[in-house]
Amino acid sequence: MIKKNKMDKANKLTIITITPLIFLSLVSMFLAYFTKLSSLESFRIVFGSIYVLFLPGFIISYIFFPKTKKFDDKSNTENKKNKEVFHLSKSGRFENKKFSVSQTLGTQKVRDETDGKDSNSIDLLERIALSFALSIAIVPLAVFYLNLIGIKINLLNSFLTILGIIVISLMILWFKFNKNRPHQILS
Repeated sequence: MIKKNKMDKANKLTIITITPLIFLSLVSMFLAYFTKLSSLESFRIVFGSIYVLFLPGFIISYIFFPKTKKFDDKSNTENKKNKEVFHLSKSGRFENKKFSVSQTLGTQKVRDETDGKDSNSIDLLERIALSFALSIAIVPLAVFYLNLIGIKINLLNSFLTILGIIVISLMILWFKFNKNRPHQILS
């Protein structure tokens, strides 16, 4: 049973990894076919754009928001009851806030509907948008600051700078997730 579960995870990881690579390769071939670019140039443009504009921010987004939540499903609303609560705000006025109370395995979870979000999770669409924004903010700053200390801006240095951002982010993620886990002995 454990081996089957590990195989399912390995197959899922393989599918999650291979599918975007195949899609990006098809986009690259499509770009090469319909433009004057060679296939190598279109391959560089497509995969370079993902490497520069998406990947560093995607990894960094997991540092700040380690959980990815599912999109809100409106079919689960039959178990929720709305309660109105008046509370005193910071300005000294009473404000009306709605709370959702749902029964889960005999325990009650109360979630503020005006905020509506778990502080440690974002959905996939938010993660993708945040990934582009973080990459666009962090990569140029790192390259320009390295230029300030005397490292010239060229293809190799930019590649290594982005690789350094990715590796440092992955190390932070690895330490963050492994500090909460007890050490297990592999048998």
